[in-house]
Formats: sequence, structure tokens, C-alpha cells
Amino acid sequence: MQAIRGGATGDYYVIWHEVAKRTPSAEWGWLLYGILLSDRPYLDRYHCATALLALLHCTEFEEVELSADWPEVPENLAKLRAIVASKFGPPV
Repeated sequence: MQAIRGGATGDYYVIWHEVAKRTPSAEWGWLLYGILLSDRPYLDRYHCATALLALLHCTEFEEVELSADWPEVPENLAKLRAIVASKFGPPV
């Protein structure tokens, strides 16, 4: 978690696959949601979306719908925020 907070996600995005295997928790859910809102590089946000969708068992979105730079993404992120809040409660 510290590595992800610090932006040390590696060159091959393996860390995101490991995160996706974790037991879902509010701390992970809100951390990953915050990364999707950040200005991190696209591939970091894409793989983060993969991990968060796996933790949520959410099939409503494709990763690109939460990470690309296009007009629908903010609307999708707002919907995802509601899903994260319903599963984990308010941000920690």
C-alpha cells in the first residue's frame, strides 16, 4: 500500500494484479478510487481500475471507461464512487 501511495508501481504493473487478489477493504477501495481521480499516467490508472473492479466484483464498467481521457469518464467515476461508498462506506 505504501508503494502504491508513493507511486512506486513498477514497470510491468504486476503490483495491481496482487492488489486485485486482496480481501476488499475500505482502505484499499478508497485508495484505488483516489488513484483513478489522480493525474497518474494512463496505464497506472487503467491497471488500478482493473484491481478496483476486481475487489468490487463490479462488471458495470470496462477499465478504459474509468481511466481514459474522454468526456464520459467523470460521469463513470461518479457512478463508481457510489458503488465504492455502498460497499465500503464513506472515505477513510
